[in-house]
Amino acid sequence: MGNKGIRILIVEDNQDDVLILSRLLKEYPEPVEITAVHTGEEAIQKLNNNLYNLCLMDFNLPGINGIDLLGHIQKHGDNLPTIIITGQEDIKKAISAIKIGAYDYLVKGEVTPNLLNKSIYHAIKNHKNKREKERLQEELEAYTKRLEEMVRERTAEVEYLNTYKELILSTLNDYIRVVDPKEKVIQYESLKIKNAFGNGVGKRCYSFWDKDRECENCISIKAIEDGIVVEKEEDSGERRYFVTAIPLKNRDGSMSAIEVITDITEKKNLEEEVERSRRLAALGEISAHVAHEIRNPLYIIKMGADLLAEQCSLEHKGEDVLKVMKRGVASLEGLVNDILDFSRPYKPTWAKADIKQLVEESVEEMASTVGSSAIELKKELPKEDISLWIDVMRFKSILKNLISNSIQAIKTEGKIRISVTTKNSGDVIHIEVSDNGQGIPESDLNRVFDPFFTTKTKGTGLGMCIVKKITDMHGGNIDIQSEVGKGTAVTINLPIHRECPQSR
Repeated sequence: MGNKGIRILIVEDNQDDVLILSRLLKEYPEPVEITAVHTGEEAIQKLNNNLYNLCLMDFNLPGINGIDLLGHIQKHGDNLPTIIITGQEDIKKAISAIKIGAYDYLVKGEVTPNLLNKSIYHAIKNHKNKREKERLQEELEAYTKRLEEMVRERTAEVEYLNTYKELILSTLNDYIRVVDPKEKVIQYESLKIKNAFGNGVGKRCYSFWDKDRECENCISIKAIEDGIVVEKEEDSGERRYFVTAIPLKNRDGSMSAIEVITDITEKKNLEEEVERSRRLAALGEISAHVAHEIRNPLYIIKMGADLLAEQCSLEHKGEDVLKVMKRGVASLEGLVNDILDFSRPYKPTWAKADIKQLVEESVEEMASTVGSSAIELKKELPKEDISLWIDVMRFKSILKNLISNSIQAIKTEGKIRISVTTKNSGDVIHIEVSDNGQGIPESDLNRVFDPFFTTKTKGTGLGMCIVKKITDMHGGNIDIQSEVGKGTAVTINLPIHRECPQSR
């Protein structure tokens, strides 16, 4: 991919479907060069040239079927990333194709430009990452052989070898150590791992993983016993690591293992965030459709209830039923509006506004919901004004949503504190809404921003999801601290010195 665009091979025996895919591909963000063939045999001839970046393939083809063609692609054609285009009746077969090696499948009649673009982008990206991993694996194996040759050929130069080895390893980004997995002892650690975790030479190798016993299915033992390179992901506290164990024969004939330990925590977090965004986008499309389908009959019910109230003389019992209907309609209207706010993209209206004033206005508007209950709303605001580019109405909705959550968490009596502070030399503003309510269980904290997740008896479960969406739109982030029985503190962190987004 790049400025030169991508080349796509379409294997489809239906000319109408080829035309549809070609029109959809016109909206891909990069130039696309399309080659279309109608049979598997024609596709194999084209694939021999290794000219393509991606294959869009119909599952049912005359002659060579989709499974056989996919098998050929896996062995030839530079293992070309392939996306299956299938009908509703062949979804199970398409899933089987995914297991064989296809990157994704799309259902005919349900393909949109956005969906197709995402599928192509991820297929090419994942393929590139796979090839890069294979290349690095080959380099690592070559490096292992080189180390073994150096050990065999330069046994008389131990001191020089150690110095040379330390120089190489100190420049690498990974943690590297040599362990004796049978004795469970660390024999050597690179300078990088010593600087980060202290000297562990002579200690138990599993202590690095905060364990008090040897690891199950130790990959270093497997690497030595099978004579192969073994890989595994491992947790240590809040960090996630990728470990590669390489068998190493010592001068005395005994065996050790080189462990290359890569911190992949940030990479995993990013992958999870990308996957969450993908799921939210899909859920948003479904939610918007459902909300629109509900809205029209809901308006009809509402109009009917209003007409009954205006034109019909109802008995007392009938009036009660009508009131229940109206409350139900109002509740559904609120749900529909929340779903639409969650699903549709925002078009912010940016304005330079004073955060203190917005907080004061929001607190004043929410004070009426507290009424005469024993809930105290307390503001802690700085003396100086703090102005930044913001969507005033949506930002106030964040504050009111958080205050409303605190009120519901307290229920009868308690305190809610709304504070505004600046940190990092005045570059970041912190807006915190805290309460001494019932708190959030630790098991639920990771699900707070999931759409439709709620612990309330009433509520859509979209409030915090919308809060996060608006905060992200402002270039900020959210931090939640909570303890059951003691309360919750939600902090919105926003950059202060930021140009108007419309001017960028």
